[in-house]
Amino acid sequence: MRSVLIVDDEKHTRDGLTAVLSDSYDVFAASNADEAIAMLDAEPFDAVVTDLRMAIRKSVTTASNGSASSIAIASSAFEAANTS
Repeated sequence: MRSVLIVDDEKHTRDGLTAVLSDSYDVFAASNADEAIAMLDAEPFDAVVTDLRMAIRKSVTTASNGSASSIAIASSAFEAANTS
């Protein structure tokens, strides 16, 4: 089964995404960047879903244990997000 890492500092967001995705994916969750990076160092993930506005290190959205086939999905509850 494909794996997804959810990185979000809001527990209800992590829990909601886990509930929606867990039927189709092995879902793992991290509440902060340090936790996420430790998980990414430990095993590869097929996708990383992270809060765009959360104070995270850029490597969380691009790293996945050296796997070039991983994708990163950034989301935000804010109306407009500056990505530059």
